[in-house]
Amino acid sequence: ALSIVLMLFNLACAGKSGMCCLSVEAILACCGVIWWIAAGVVSVITSDNASDQGLEKKSCREALYIASFCTAGLFLAQFLLSTTGCCCSCCRETDDDY
Repeated sequence: ALSIVLMLFNLACAGKSGMCCLSVEAILACCGVIWWIAAGVVSVITSDNASDQGLEKKSCREALYIASFCTAGLFLAQFLLSTTGCCCSCCRETDDDY
């Protein structure tokens, strides 16, 4: 939920021109992408190992890694919106530039 709030806040608030496009939000989003992709990969590996052993509840394990990759996708969207939103606002001319 916090990722979505930050994404909407980034869309609503344009940055100032000439500022660095790599914000703290973009760095945190990039860390989130890496974290959740790693979690998804570990979940896939452990799920495959558990399935090979014949353990039950395969659908629960599949839901776990699907949720991990979906969360990584949300963080990736936040990262892209953070960097493109800031970079696009850097290119716009505002009244402050005159």
